[in-house]
Amino acid sequence: MSYNYDQCVQSIQEHRRRAYANASDTTTADAAVVAITTSTPDLEALQQSMDEFAALSKHCPMTPLLWMQYAHDTEVLMEGLMMLESPSAEGGSDQQQLQQRLQQMQAKKIALESSTG
Repeated sequence: MSYNYDQCVQSIQEHRRRAYANASDTTTADAAVVAITTSTPDLEALQQSMDEFAALSKHCPMTPLLWMQYAHDTEVLMEGLMMLESPSAEGGSDQQQLQQRLQQMQAKKIALESSTG
């Protein structure tokens, strides 16, 4: 089974650009980081990025940079999906917010353990 590494990576980057497009109009790198972490990304594009990461990892080992991008996108996607599930994202009680944060941390731990073997 053959594949084109460059095409796979290019597809991943294109989906990531689409997902974080709302942060692209910032002028500095620091502002872009803040915008990425505070704005709502395109979850569908992030999911497509995850699919591309999975396809690439079936064919070859990923570089450390790709692993970092994968980890970041997974975190953002999970947080976005959890916010969609939450009945009141803005007005939740402290206990609900703590419970959601605990669930996020547990999910991150499971993802880390599964990726490191």
